[in-house]
Amino acid sequence: MALLAVVLCVNFAACSDDDEDAALPSSLAGTEWTGTDPYGYVVNVTVGATTCEIDVNKPDGSDYYTVTSSYTYDPSTGSITAEYRGDLVKAQLKGNTITVHYDDYVFTLKKR
Repeated sequence: MALLAVVLCVNFAACSDDDEDAALPSSLAGTEWTGTDPYGYVVNVTVGATTCEIDVNKPDGSDYYTVTSSYTYDPSTGSITAEYRGDLVKAQLKGNTITVHYDDYVFTLKKR
């Protein structure tokens, strides 16, 4: 019984949390992201050093508009803020996903 208890303790101690967050990148420059907003519009974001290009397509795939926006990124927290059509957009990077909070809705972008 004592041997079984020791073996079980060692096995449980050796297990790690497989859901640990990956380290955040020091920069988002050069990355591309895509997702669908709550209204079915496809949002594609191409990130540069200080600006990002936001390309939005209608649900039928046709072009809707493209804008360039300045953004800030905090690599210690994954927090992203951008100006979009005069509004402040907040987002959070976690792994290969950015969760975007804009107006009253939330949607995610996945890294391409």
